[in-house]
Amino acid sequence: MCQYIFMREQTVYGIFMERFLDLMKDKNLNMKQLAEETNIPRSTINSWNLKKRLPSAVYLSILAQYFKVSTDYLLGLEN
Repeated sequence: MCQYIFMREQTVYGIFMERFLDLMKDKNLNMKQLAEETNIPRSTINSWNLKKRLPSAVYLSILAQYFKVSTDYLLGLEN
């Protein structure tokens, strides 16, 4: 069971990062610009980029609203 959770977590990280980076690229944003426009600390955004953690529910919601996508899309639960 623990191995499944670990594998699923890595999959979520991969999907989130792929979609997150694609959305940033589509808007021609860098991490500093995103931090300034969303009031999310740059260090927090960097921790996602380094795959140290996934965004909290609050930050996930902010990102979804900013990029005009659903939180499920960001987490790979919908296409």
